[in-house]
Amino acid sequence: MHISAILVLAMASQFQSPAFRLSAKPGSILAIEVVNFAVKPDPDWSTKLKVITADGTPEQRAARLPMLGEYSYENGTLRFVPRFPFSVGVNYLAIWTDDTKREFAFAIPKPVVERSRVVAVYPSGDKLPENTLRMYIHFSQSMSRGEAFQRIRLYCDTDKKFVEMPFLELDEELWSPDRKRFTLLFDPGRIKREVKPREDLGPALEAGKSFTLIVDPKWEDANGNPLAESYRKTFTVVAADRLAVDPLKWKIAGPNDAGTLTVSLGKPHDAALLQRLVWIEDSKGDKCDGDIALSAHESVWSFQPKRAWLRGSYRLVIDHRLEDPCGNRVHDPFETDLTKRDSLKPKPKTVILEFTVK
Repeated sequence: MHISAILVLAMASQFQSPAFRLSAKPGSILAIEVVNFAVKPDPDWSTKLKVITADGTPEQRAARLPMLGEYSYENGTLRFVPRFPFSVGVNYLAIWTDDTKREFAFAIPKPVVERSRVVAVYPSGDKLPENTLRMYIHFSQSMSRGEAFQRIRLYCDTDKKFVEMPFLELDEELWSPDRKRFTLLFDPGRIKREVKPREDLGPALEAGKSFTLIVDPKWEDANGNPLAESYRKTFTVVAADRLAVDPLKWKIAGPNDAGTLTVSLGKPHDAALLQRLVWIEDSKGDKCDGDIALSAHESVWSFQPKRAWLRGSYRLVIDHRLEDPCGNRVHDPFETDLTKRDSLKPKPKTVILEFTVK
């Protein structure tokens, strides 16, 4: 994160010894003021003032090139504006060299904000299939990139040890645009049967055992602050779910007196995909605007329209890309036998369930 800052040197001729001070300016602009010395305007201020990063040995700092920027002098004040903003958390050194040499060490402070914390993990249930593919970790604030696989661990409570390499560690972490939702994938090679990683290491999750997902509180948010607290989700692993998502088995109820339509899905589904791959259309094919809610560990989908229901026909539309937490899709299980003829047939892009509001 960066904050715009200006280095300001205020010249006061009635003083002899220069001194520095850091002061705040409106709009989160920080200024460094140098006062208490006499000076005449100089066309090349860079020979007298330089700003460098303060890390390293004295010899390394002496040899370091100064930051690039623009100097201006007006009404007894010298201003240095860096070409690139000062960075939060970096230590800097302002050095003034004239008849005397003065130095001022400073850093741009981190903004004071509420520290992030884990607010939800999906699947939300405490019983997960052995072949669970995907989990979502939701945070209250935007998070930093590049730390995920250092900060998430899986512990087997039954065996009393950490699970070795359970996750698919991608170079490009899977974040939502606001970086508040992280998508965690279990290694598919340890889920699919008869593949080498599973044969060598076994499944990451084993039916009948208890596990705990642990989020390290040292994980930093977008402002460089650690989490407010650690997070743990303990769950029991049950038998694998290798069946395709089947909307034809769903049950639609309502709308009730409050106008809420409820759809029982029969088993937990992917929480994020349920929000965007299932929707309601009216008899004209127009999408109905409303709020979606999930309950019963993502096995119940509810819809509250913005406008009151009108009597007539409606359609519940399910995109074929909808999945459950194990990666099973509409029409297609995660593990598909490509030798079977049915697996090669083209599948419809949506499934339509019709219902009537009376």
